[in-house]
Amino acid sequence: MENTIKWKSKVITSANIIRMICGTNIPCGGDSGHGGKTILKLVDECSTCWNVYVNGQLIENSPNSVTIEMQGDSEGETLIEALEKAVEYLKEIKSKNTEKYAILQNNK
Repeated sequence: MENTIKWKSKVITSANIIRMICGTNIPCGGDSGHGGKTILKLVDECSTCWNVYVNGQLIENSPNSVTIEMQGDSEGETLIEALEKAVEYLKEIKSKNTEKYAILQNNK
């Protein structure tokens, strides 16, 4: 089986600019020994204010890029599911915060 990682990239622009690069070659038939990898990379293209923590410790302040590499089919699948849930939850929370902010602005 071919283990070539297929890549996608997108530049996301707001007050800052980040490039999201992701790729995977799963399924490869099992754990990391079978060669499966799923990679997510975020690159600061302009004015991104962020910190990187590992095990609760600040590792880097305003890094140029951050990469997460999952090795194995299961690890890739769980990363994908975790990212899907994170998007769902963050949008839900943002929506509630936006409603609360609008109410506060209207009461000024």
